[in-house]
Amino acid sequence: MFNYSVNSIPLVRVGDVLDLGVRFSQELSFSTHIKDMCNKGRRKASIILNCFKTKNRAILFRAFSTFVRPILDYCSNLWCPYKKSEIDLIESVQKRFTKRLNGMAGLQYSDRLRLLETESLEQRRLKSDLCMYYKIIFELVDLPVDDFFVIRNGITRNNGVSIYKNSFRLNAERYFFQNRCINAWNLLPASVANAPSLIVFKRGLSGIDLRKFLRTGHDYYRPID
Repeated sequence: MFNYSVNSIPLVRVGDVLDLGVRFSQELSFSTHIKDMCNKGRRKASIILNCFKTKNRAILFRAFSTFVRPILDYCSNLWCPYKKSEIDLIESVQKRFTKRLNGMAGLQYSDRLRLLETESLEQRRLKSDLCMYYKIIFELVDLPVDDFFVIRNGITRNNGVSIYKNSFRLNAERYFFQNRCINAWNLLPASVANAPSLIVFKRGLSGIDLRKFLRTGHDYYRPID
């Protein structure tokens, strides 16, 4: 522990910092960010329910998707939680909102998702991670592939662009960005993993059941073919 100063003015020591809208601690924990994000999301969700005159649940959920969900999705590739308590905390924002919509109070969360033709926030984060995998592997972003993945091109028993999975010394490593979605990526059909564009890749993901890769036990909405 050192005391630093600039021009003889001591610098204040802090336990966490805010960088580009994401707060993280000196232990690289995003727990504070997740709590702050959920509080902000709940406040905006409450404003929507209290200020909109309409009771049409489609319109209200569209407002939620426009004004609240971006808060809960922002930069999730970086802070995506692996603790079930934090996953449930984030999900509770959408759970509570959908429960207060007209005619939804007595339905299970999974049924509310089906009626609204949407998906859980956890599933959205998984798809966001897979989209980032796609962008890194096919060099759509300025990030070196070799720093993230070892690609096993031509492994035809999977999808042709399989990612080699390392063994982990620490359980926490299993949930690092470059590791947490390898199983899901390697099981994608070749037509999806080798999609000619990101738009086609996203469209392909919409028809795949990803529930077994989620940590929570909800039955998530899946479009009917």
